[in-house]
Amino acid sequence: MESEPKFKEIPLVYLVYGEGLSSVFTSQVIRPMYHRYLRGFNVHIGVFAPLGQLFRPQVRNRWYSLRLGIPEEIRDRLTVLPSAPTRLRWAWDDAFTLRYWLSRKFGSERRFLLQCRGSYMTSVALKVRHGFSKAKVIFDCRGDEPAEFIGRMRVPEDQVRYFPSLARKYDRLMRLERLAVADSDAVCCVSNAMAKELSERHSVPLRKFHVIPCCTDVRLFPWEESFRLKVRNELRLTNRFVVTFCGSLQFYQLPDQVIRIFRLIAAIEPNGHLLAITTQPDGFSSLLGSAGIGRDQATVLSLPPDEVPRYLVASDLGLLLRRQDAVNRVAAPV
Repeated sequence: MESEPKFKEIPLVYLVYGEGLSSVFTSQVIRPMYHRYLRGFNVHIGVFAPLGQLFRPQVRNRWYSLRLGIPEEIRDRLTVLPSAPTRLRWAWDDAFTLRYWLSRKFGSERRFLLQCRGSYMTSVALKVRHGFSKAKVIFDCRGDEPAEFIGRMRVPEDQVRYFPSLARKYDRLMRLERLAVADSDAVCCVSNAMAKELSERHSVPLRKFHVIPCCTDVRLFPWEESFRLKVRNELRLTNRFVVTFCGSLQFYQLPDQVIRIFRLIAAIEPNGHLLAITTQPDGFSSLLGSAGIGRDQATVLSLPPDEVPRYLVASDLGLLLRRQDAVNRVAAPV
């Protein structure tokens, strides 16, 4: 078995497709790779972005801000790779772009690991792997992509066949997942349930899967009571019963039900106040308005990931709701 110092010399390339400007990119990509860098690993990050993002001034400024937020030690280790606009993906070869970049950066004979976020990114990496004799591909599975797709479409799994266009997209996601699971050198999952589901679904031995559950660094939370009171004063919630929702408007996070439960709480506790920390503040504010909840009963914040812990300590109660469905059976919410 190779010694750890020698293993750390092998370049570890984290590949992401289309999520560079997403709300989770910093917490789920940049921060883990930075921790690996601090431990001595030779890390690199490749992010595919639609070509238009690199030319539109407003979006280009977001990329600039993203770079400024990356620790200086690894800032130059992030490369943005052009991909086709969604409607023209058929006319663009992402594998060619990846192959060219890897060849220029590492050469064809050098060993490196490609950790690929999602099944499509994994499929692209698998296309180029044969050109690099010592490359290994890791499928970093972030959840049940086919189930998430039909969940977003609000279509039960047993009825998706009644909608031909949806059925084709669903089948494509299944094929990509099957390819990623079967042909990659290893698979990372966020839960034992996810590993078991993929193993059984695609008839791949469970030993190929490695579970790395979601987690958070509790050292980031200022637990002192004085700090909690300071934040509550800042938000003008000193004497309120603060109910907190921290999340997005994704269907599996049940934002409508969060608001419904808060209304029930407020009926019992008139001093109740809903604190929503979300990546989609306008959408959540719209839901509150539709439910008849005014600004005196709710505060909606959109925060950088590093700021979230200091506001969570202002809470008296947190709501993390999940429906019992295919998506949540394999999830690992923080």
